[in-house]
Amino acid sequence: MGIFEKVMQERHPLSESVTLTPRQAFAAIVIGAFTANGRGAPEETLRVNEVFNSTRLFRQPSSESVQAVVDHVTELFGTHGAGPIVTLAAKSLPAELRAPAFAVAVDLVLADGQASLDERKFIDGLQGLLQIPDEEAMKIVDVIIVKNSV
Repeated sequence: MGIFEKVMQERHPLSESVTLTPRQAFAAIVIGAFTANGRGAPEETLRVNEVFNSTRLFRQPSSESVQAVVDHVTELFGTHGAGPIVTLAAKSLPAELRAPAFAVAVDLVLADGQASLDERKFIDGLQGLLQIPDEEAMKIVDVIIVKNSV
């Protein structure tokens, strides 16, 4: 955790009243992966848009638009920092969405063909937060590497 996140956490502690819907939690993981290295490569930006446009979770009818979900998560990131919100997202995500969220995060960080140290740290931390077993995580990463090699 960086110095800015530490200061933000001290000034704006994450209260028990902050909750995330499954859509918001998934979006927080997507946005966390997208911003893990502090910048978004054009390929990653394209992939984020694809996720929000093609994932069944975001195509399902909801009273909250995709843009409203993204805006809410972005505001939470700005107030509390990425780390606490991604941690809350992992806790809020239903079990059946944990492996798909991990796979999407891996796909995002590898969209530009490489994973920076910060992105690798994010994925390693996310694996623990989502409680993805090593064997399953390795399979997901391997498939995403193969997928992105063409």
